[in-house]
Amino acid sequence: MNPRKNNPQTEHFPRLVKVYHLIAGNPGGITARELAGKCQVNVRTIYRDIEDLERAGVPLWEERHKYGIESAHFLPPISLTVPEAVQIFLALRLLLQFSRRYSMDVANLFLKLGPAVPAPLRQEISKASSWMLNFSSEPRLARNLSLLGQAWVSRQRARIAYCSIEAESPTSRIIEPYFIEPAAAGRSSYVIAYCCLKNEIRTFKVERIESVYLTGEYYEIPEDFDANKYLSPSLGIIVTHEEAKSVNLRFKPELARIIGESVWHPSQELKKKPDGSLLMKMTVNETPELVSWILGWGDRVEVIGPESLRSTIKKKVEKMAAVYAK
Repeated sequence: MNPRKNNPQTEHFPRLVKVYHLIAGNPGGITARELAGKCQVNVRTIYRDIEDLERAGVPLWEERHKYGIESAHFLPPISLTVPEAVQIFLALRLLLQFSRRYSMDVANLFLKLGPAVPAPLRQEISKASSWMLNFSSEPRLARNLSLLGQAWVSRQRARIAYCSIEAESPTSRIIEPYFIEPAAAGRSSYVIAYCCLKNEIRTFKVERIESVYLTGEYYEIPEDFDANKYLSPSLGIIVTHEEAKSVNLRFKPELARIIGESVWHPSQELKKKPDGSLLMKMTVNETPELVSWILGWGDRVEVIGPESLRSTIKKKVEKMAAVYAK
């Protein structure tokens, strides 16, 4: 079953993309009646599409019954080599793989990338675009991510309504976005920001943000802040205030090659043992992400140290065993 067919909010997305490109292709503006004619719908439908575009963060202007898009919304054109275009395509595929949501921004990128690449890649872009139409859409999420991106790039404080994992209702916070990071493990994007409520840098999962408003107040990111360094102790997106520890793992021979084929963390050191097993050492924070990653390998990995992590894994395994013992 196609989930989009049962979701009234997303059935019109292909047309919405077309409306966006029609407006973008007319720098002098285009009327709602002209848009309705080109899209073969009534004018009221076009007005609703225009409202949806504005809610998605597209900066529209209206003058003498014509609609256009603010010129600052567009970046100068760039020239791409075929390998560069392939890398963009792969990045978009990865984004879709972990989000599994329809994105008008991704659809637009596919549309812009298609005409500029060789036919074989163009065919794959077309297939990916059609595949994406099967995904459901989250207009609120798309709008919030767009506004957070604007806040980050323009260095504007944002007021958000955020519902943390422990809370039953959202709280209002003023944040100063320092970075936006996608994380495949959490199938989401995260905003690393200074939280004025907690007076410290916090990480906010975009799905838990219910609303975003730009305050018009500006801030500066500290010169010594580097997102790459900030995230370096983490195996994923969660960073704790505790010092990173040396984590030592032993993988059974049947996993040695799989583990050795990938870089799981920049600090990793791998050592093959005579019996075929593989020792891994890396310096990371002890976080739920690390625990989940270790548990994912089942009985084919053993935590050698630290003892605190070994104890955590042992307790998790005992609880799991108790569930299946019933």
